[in-house]
Amino acid sequence: MASVTFPTALGGDGKTYTDDAHPDTGLDGLGHVTRFVPCLKNVVAMAGYTAQYAAKIDAAATYADRAEDAKRYVEAVAEAYAVNLLDAYRDRITLGADFRAGRYTRDDGARLDTNDPSLIFSIVRSTPKFLEASNQYLREYAPDVVAREWNKGKPLGAVIEPTSQNLLVYSEDFSGSGWVIATSMGDIKDGLASWLNKPYMRYDNFTFSGSLSILQNITVSSGQAVTLSAYVSNETTPRYLAFNMGNDFRVVVDTENEVISSNPAGVSAALFVRKTLNGRRFCLTVTLPTTQNRFGVFFRKSNSVGYNDNWIPGDVIALTAMQLEIGDKATSYIPTLDSSVTRQSDQLFRISEGQFSRQQGTFYAQYLKPPGGFDYILGLGTANDEEINLGNSSARSTFINLRSGGEFSSINAASLQSQIGELEKALFTYVFNGTSYIFELFVNGGFAGTGELTRLPAGFENNIAIGRRRANFNDLHANTNIFGFFYIPLQLSRAEAQELTTL
Repeated sequence: MASVTFPTALGGDGKTYTDDAHPDTGLDGLGHVTRFVPCLKNVVAMAGYTAQYAAKIDAAATYADRAEDAKRYVEAVAEAYAVNLLDAYRDRITLGADFRAGRYTRDDGARLDTNDPSLIFSIVRSTPKFLEASNQYLREYAPDVVAREWNKGKPLGAVIEPTSQNLLVYSEDFSGSGWVIATSMGDIKDGLASWLNKPYMRYDNFTFSGSLSILQNITVSSGQAVTLSAYVSNETTPRYLAFNMGNDFRVVVDTENEVISSNPAGVSAALFVRKTLNGRRFCLTVTLPTTQNRFGVFFRKSNSVGYNDNWIPGDVIALTAMQLEIGDKATSYIPTLDSSVTRQSDQLFRISEGQFSRQQGTFYAQYLKPPGGFDYILGLGTANDEEINLGNSSARSTFINLRSGGEFSSINAASLQSQIGELEKALFTYVFNGTSYIFELFVNGGFAGTGELTRLPAGFENNIAIGRRRANFNDLHANTNIFGFFYIPLQLSRAEAQELTTL
């Protein structure tokens, strides 16, 4: 039996909760219905306690220690109770995948619980894939294998992406041919071991003032969305990282505050930052109004778009790798040598006979909010006009689309969604009321609304894609981390659905 107490010394009420069916403390059985909300109130109270003491960090080291203790405790408790709440439904799951834990479930009368997803799902990706592993270093996943990612010691589930190409050559060797680098930079030195698990480019002990630019001559046509990623080591001292998005457009990023600090007029730019071992990945997306032909980065001490700056001994510039892709978001790292490299898409799906009920059911998913538009977490059905999908719209609103027999209905959760890169929990239910199917969508503990179809889409019972629009449609992907999903052949109440999706 597992138990947890919310100490009054850290802002809790002193009560104890357990994962069994104890009449006073248990969350098992129906206990979660009456005790889960009090648990959440304790989490909120302790989070407030954390904020209270965090605000006093500068005043006293003791407060800082207590704040950190409370923060760790709150995070552990929240995670524990999310797991315990899901456990109450686990024996009802007839199809599910916990990508963080590497556990997969199918129940068609004979139950299969396995750590081998290929026993349940079709997995297709014809090329290798590279993601951060549990040791924080990059790991190569073989073709046709679910690629699970970690970040800073925490599992983040499966990364399911479309086909993408790194247009840059020698993506982690900046002394390689193809790079246009200022000759006055001086010697290249080895940096610390990075997430690539090998040394990388590091410039220091400067004896000159000039350009610190790392560029390649690549042509990208007008109207294209293009994303440039730079893995910058924490050893780097200049505050500003400038992105050369062609000769005409330079976008400056303030790395201290992780925001765009200078952007040319008429160019819409989006920034996404991801922490890696010993550094960060800065990903900048721009839609080019005219054809451009030189891409890369340069470093500045001031918020300026000029190449040159005044460098002195003690300044350090360190890069791990770079990637240039066509599209509105960065995908997982694609290493290159003397030519660009294409990584093929992930296809994870299941086609079977009658795996979903025609009367009622519930689909649940946890994932990180995608950074772009038209990203699909779950897809059902067989055609553009015969499908149900859960995803992310062009306006970055979480939604479900419902299409069958010429009917269309959509439920949007614009006010409930998470921030980009943060955990999101979504659930939708359906039930046949005798004349039509009623759908309800819940996101992050909130009820988003209802939709209706006269009939279910063709192929609904037999087809599901995870991280794609449909099992037979391969272009629109999740392009994010999917922690897990499950299906149970029951319609959950609104109270249950809101509890399951509460962050």
